[in-house]
Amino acid sequence: MSSKENKKVVDFYLKGNELKRDIISDDGRTIAQHLYSSMILALAINKEFDASEDISKVIRMIMFDGIALTDDDFHCSDYLKNGLKYDKEIEEKNKMTTFDSIFAMKCRILDLKLHDLIINNKDKCQYEIYKLAIKNGIITPRTLEENKKYQEIFRFYYENSKLENKVRSGWDDNHWAVNGKRESVADHVYGTMVLALSMEDKFEEKVDIDKVLQTLLIHEIGEIKIGDLTPFDNVTREEKQKIEHAAMKDVLGNLNGNDELFKMLLDFDDEKTSVSKFSHLCDKLEADLQSKVYEDRNEHRNLDDQENNVVFKNKKIQKMLAQASTAFDIWYLWDKDIYKNSRSFSSILEYIKSNKIAFEKEYQLVYKTNKQSQI
Repeated sequence: MSSKENKKVVDFYLKGNELKRDIISDDGRTIAQHLYSSMILALAINKEFDASEDISKVIRMIMFDGIALTDDDFHCSDYLKNGLKYDKEIEEKNKMTTFDSIFAMKCRILDLKLHDLIINNKDKCQYEIYKLAIKNGIITPRTLEENKKYQEIFRFYYENSKLENKVRSGWDDNHWAVNGKRESVADHVYGTMVLALSMEDKFEEKVDIDKVLQTLLIHEIGEIKIGDLTPFDNVTREEKQKIEHAAMKDVLGNLNGNDELFKMLLDFDDEKTSVSKFSHLCDKLEADLQSKVYEDRNEHRNLDDQENNVVFKNKKIQKMLAQASTAFDIWYLWDKDIYKNSRSFSSILEYIKSNKIAFEKEYQLVYKTNKQSQI
């Protein structure tokens, strides 16, 4: 890809990355986390009630909503090959005249209400909070059958909401220990989905972007139970997959269509289909992009300030230190071979290595007062 194309991809991704830092509530919740949990709700509700014929469009509407509200001049067509299609979806969402647009907004509103209920009742168990949601009219099942469906939706939502508070292991005190705000797993998931849309038309193989978005939305659910295990945590790939697959089944529970979603997760791990290969590369590249953002914002610690970093115990990493001057250099050297079969992904990695993509600044909320009420 040309430098101009690379810049478009990265600039679009950065629109989403900024939402990892924008705080929308007193408990430190970010816009990206809110959008993630809203998409989880949309997926779960659709599985139980078959609400939309195009759930991926609903997911995209929620994804874009955060970016569009923070930038009055935002148009997908300025960045993406399929941007006109997505601009029309944003316009549809803003007009609120179709079922899908109303469904997307209702998922965001429901998420905000449920999040507040959970935060304000930390001493209560999941089932007690569900009963409170009914008592307060947040969830309104009309029959016993509907009640069972709503219980399963709430359980899935409640479990996934835990990823909002799980810091990505790569940035914790035992790994790279970045200064400043550290992204959560939910933030990362949102970032991978934004990146996927940005890379969709650049990938060497044609991909089903709808399946990609759904795969990426749920690809970290095993971490709800087992945490974010890295290659440096003394767990083999085989061991990790075994315990993670069991955790995935536990989180999926009895959600309608759980077998289909579990297969999607297994395909992601196998990396054999165009969807799984593309999704996997988005997952990896998003981490490299985040590392570069931390680097450019001066939030990575120096390489001589890493005494608690378990990564440095790795012999391969120790050899890389001779070629590295920054933390991102290590990320670059470790991951570059992952993209050797994809010119498009390799091109982005080389581009961010050679260019500053983020800038140090006193970070302020982008949402304007009149837009706060729309969240």
